[in-house]
Formats: sequence, C-alpha cells, structure tokens
Amino acid sequence: MANKVARFSDPNLERQVVELVRGINASIPSTEKGQPNGVATLDSNGKVPANQADAVPTTGGAMSGELSIKNVPVYERLEHIPALILGNEDWTPLIYAASAGMPVYSAADRGVLVSGISNWIKVRVRMPVDPESLYFVRAKVKKKSGDGTFFIGAVSLDENYNELSTDLAMSYNYFGASNVSIPAGSVYYAEGIISGYNATTEGNPNKFDPEAKFFDLIIICNYYGTVTPTETVIGWLELYKAPNTAYSGPLTIRGNEGASPNAGQLRIKGVSANTGIELGRTDGVASLSYIDFHTGAAVVDYDSRIIASGGNGVSGGGTLNIECTNLMKNSFSVWHAGNANIAWLTGTISQSGTIPLPSGFTEAECLWGAEWIYAVDPETTLDFGGFRIDWSGRTVTLYRMDGGVWKSDANCRVRYWILGIKKP
Repeated sequence: MANKVARFSDPNLERQVVELVRGINASIPSTEKGQPNGVATLDSNGKVPANQADAVPTTGGAMSGELSIKNVPVYERLEHIPALILGNEDWTPLIYAASAGMPVYSAADRGVLVSGISNWIKVRVRMPVDPESLYFVRAKVKKKSGDGTFFIGAVSLDENYNELSTDLAMSYNYFGASNVSIPAGSVYYAEGIISGYNATTEGNPNKFDPEAKFFDLIIICNYYGTVTPTETVIGWLELYKAPNTAYSGPLTIRGNEGASPNAGQLRIKGVSANTGIELGRTDGVASLSYIDFHTGAAVVDYDSRIIASGGNGVSGGGTLNIECTNLMKNSFSVWHAGNANIAWLTGTISQSGTIPLPSGFTEAECLWGAEWIYAVDPETTLDFGGFRIDWSGRTVTLYRMDGGVWKSDANCRVRYWILGIKKP
C-alpha cells in the first residue's frame, strides 16, 4: 500500500502517512490474510482473488423463500405503479385466491387457463385509489370449452389491504365485465372504467366502495356453468390509471394496420359521462384551431380542413370555416367550388309582395321564410294586438289585429330570406 501513497509537499507529513499505512498492514497477522474467519486480500487489479470468493453460478439457479431489497419484499416494491400489463406469460404468481382450483399458464393457449365452474380468482394489484382519477381495464378472453359467464371487477381495499364492502354494489364492483356470456370457441374483449366513490346507499359498479385506498382485480370465469369441461383462457390483462393531463409535442398515433377498413380508428368512448373533444388554448390568447383531413392520392398539406378562429368572449362567438371543394350532406351537395350551386338572398317586401328568386334558380330549388318587422308609421305598432303572415307561394299577405279582428294593412312590411340549392 505504501507504493500507492501520493507524494506530499511536506516531507514530515508524507513520512507520517507511510508509517501509518505500514502499521495498519502489520496489525493484521499474515495467518489471517486469505484464510477462513480472516480477511481477503487483493490481487494486482485491486480485486478479491477467485480462490478467496464463493463461486458464482453462470447458468442460473433456483431460489426459495422471499427475496427482499433493503428489507422490502419485491412484490411491495412493484406495487403502487399506475399500470399493470400482463400478456402471454405466466402471471399466475400474482393470483392469491381461487375458488375452484388455481389457474395455470398454458403456452399452447397463449394465456392463463382458468378451469372449473364458477371459479373466481383474485389478482394482486394494490393500485392506489385516487377518487379524481379514472382507471381503465382491458382483457382478451377466450371461452375454450363449456359455458358459464364472465366477470371482471375491483376488490376495494382499505389502507391495510383488507377488503371493503361498504356500498350496495354486488360483492365486488364489476366495472370491466358483468355476467357476459361467451360462446365456446369465441373471443371476447372486455373493457370498462371505474372512478370515484359510491355513497353507502349507491351500487354503481363503475365506482369504488366508499373510502377505498387500494384495489385488486377479481375475475370470475365459467360462472354457473353446466357443461364440463369448462375452460376459459385469459390471453392478456391490462389495467391503467388514465392521466388527467398528457403533455406532448407533435404526436402521431398509428392504428393497427390490419385488414379491417376501420383498423386505424381512434375511439374516444364515454361510459358513465359525456364525451367531447376540445382543441386550442384556454388561457385567453387568440389562436387558430383546426382539423386536417388527408384522403387524396397526392401528398398535400390537407385535402379538407375545418378551422376555427376569432371569438368575442362569449361561448359560440367564434368563426368556423370549412375548406373543401365539395360540401355534402347525405350525398347531397350543399356547396361546390367553381359553380353556383348555392345562393342566399335577403331583403324586405311590403303588403302583397313576392319574395324574389335567386338568379338561375327555380322555386322548386329554393326554401324561404319571412318575419314581420314594422309598419310605415311606427306609431301604429302601439295599437297592435298581434300580426299574421299568410302565404301564397312566395307572395305574402300581412295582417294586424285591430279590435279583435284581423285586418290587412298596406303599411306592414316583412324581412325575408331565401336559400337556393342545386343538386349536382
């Protein structure tokens, strides 16, 4: 060790350090170095020689008992995560209870095989409950044989992981699937959400028991089945805590590029509440919000666009613009760029007047209407008990109530509108 001592500017200090190191080396008898109940030595690389260390297995091995990291069991260190994703693998160690035989992993079936009639199993998750968050479960379930129904739900737990049953839901809150019948040989995709607490007088399966702190999953397979053997395969099981806010830069979502014409769909599903989309800033700073559609064979910025702009501080006070060549409703062209398929006129006419047609349109291609607006002498409006418009085609006859009698009045006028639409 003396050769490893750095050089000092003070010779006296260097001599003292060297003597201290020699004293430490001399204090350990040579009979204890590299010997049982002694101390290990170091080789020229500063490592314990192989003949003084236990052999390390290189081909793996088995361990019994509980593995702890800093005195905390591994399964506890894996708790309290916002997601559980189980696929084609053996996740049966997470199952801590089963009513009709413990499930087994089946490589041939690519999932966990649950046999037995009315076999309910509990899966350790211990996910924390945030009553303001939303939790989403999905599962791929195949009925291999037999009959009976399928359930998937939440086991509400208190702070000590004891089960709670403090609402009017069934024994558990089956928010993912409830009494679903799956024909033998068929595949069912279960999904559902749960959020918030029930009151003690409520039984909503999409809410937790009051004051639940954590929850596990419960799955019931082959419920009240009558045919044997009855077997269900759980191909995969996923549980997520949905974020209230997600921050992202430019984001591309790629759909499953399968054979289905709708394989690339993005779905926003509402289960127990309204569903909507909000685009744009909410801090009062003016900006544009738009949706671009790409449907043509050529690469362009967009083929059609819906763009929103402006606003006056009142809900609904902005402008919505649709940019396209042909705007249709139920295959009926409402507007087409480059030709006069649509026309709009407004104006006023007097007693017995006729609403004019837009240029190039027939009466059969138009819709129209009118509202009574004023009399030539405004003072006469003070005596009106009411007014009426009679139609003869596009010609109006105007009446006012006078002494309980409808009277035609040449002084009355109306404001009209007329819309012309040509079908291509």
